[in-house]
Amino acid sequence: MSTLKELLNKHCPNGTEYKTLEDVCSIYTGKQLNRKNMIKEGYPVINGGVSASGYTDKYNEEENTITIAQGGNAGFVNFINTKFWAGAHCYVIKPIIENINNKFLFYVLKNIEKYIMSLKTGTTILGLQKIKVLTLKIPIPPIEVQKEIVRILDTFTKYQDLLNRELELRKKQYEYYRDKLLTFAEGTQPCGDKVEWKNIDEIVNILDNLRKPVSKDKRTKGNYPYYGANGIQDYVDNYIFDGTFILMGEDGSVINKDNSPVLNWASGKIWVNNHAHVLFNENIDILRFVFYYLQTVDVSSIVRGTPPKINQQNLRSIKIPVPPLEEQERIVNILDKFDALCNDITKGLPAEIEMRKKQYEYYRDKLLTFKEKNK
Repeated sequence: MSTLKELLNKHCPNGTEYKTLEDVCSIYTGKQLNRKNMIKEGYPVINGGVSASGYTDKYNEEENTITIAQGGNAGFVNFINTKFWAGAHCYVIKPIIENINNKFLFYVLKNIEKYIMSLKTGTTILGLQKIKVLTLKIPIPPIEVQKEIVRILDTFTKYQDLLNRELELRKKQYEYYRDKLLTFAEGTQPCGDKVEWKNIDEIVNILDNLRKPVSKDKRTKGNYPYYGANGIQDYVDNYIFDGTFILMGEDGSVINKDNSPVLNWASGKIWVNNHAHVLFNENIDILRFVFYYLQTVDVSSIVRGTPPKINQQNLRSIKIPVPPLEEQERIVNILDKFDALCNDITKGLPAEIEMRKKQYEYYRDKLLTFKEKNK
């Protein structure tokens, strides 16, 4: 940081020049690609989304290019580090002057991304007009300053990437041990011959009859989580459950990509609508064991209809292994540690990632805020 201060004092003690984006960049939209030309792997197709909308076998832009979403997530700023196809719903941003660093420009635009998103217009479909992009004002400090800022922010970014990769590895490790610990075929576990299999409703109470849906316009804002099929939908001023529960999606969002059910672990005072089954056992270890086991269950054969639904009759047909209680406690203890490391936002890797993200955003904002030089 001291090097940056020295550079600022040396090269721009009286502030920095600002220019509009059209003064320093070429800005244009990509070319529409027919969906029939999409393939499973290849060059990413970048449009108005946060991620690639597909893949193709050809590209129309080189790597290390800045894009801004025109439709969809209009205003989203991205840096594409591979060759790609720029679609018709994104702007391609390329510097046309020598004294601007491409990565510095990306960081500047990313830093004002919320503002850019606020410029989108439209009635039913919101979009970002080109004139709004052209007239964005950006700082142009000396190239030495730009390079030093890029070096600092790249260091933060690389560390974040390392943490995210570590989290992915930990999740795979967690899934491996979860599946291994929860496989009770004969001979695979020390207690294999002591495992009884029961229907889920013999182990947990299904409290669906206590649920109450409340339409959005009739909810009163409060502090109690209001749960639906895939998690918290709102916060309301009252509750109907007080305790610890497994919530399993009943209709709508009921099945994950790996065919496991959509589950939430909910504790405290909560409200649940009629889109999630409510499962309860006063023994937390037993309930936690069921929660982990359900993560390994393929429910594709019991999902019915459009939108997809797991009705209560089909829910009751799910079989759960019941090893001795001490074995359940041992398994839960191991998996709880993995779960905290992978998913707990108050500790473990998620907490570290969130802290580093905030740290990065703080320094990015500080580093990219320049006093404008008087003309």
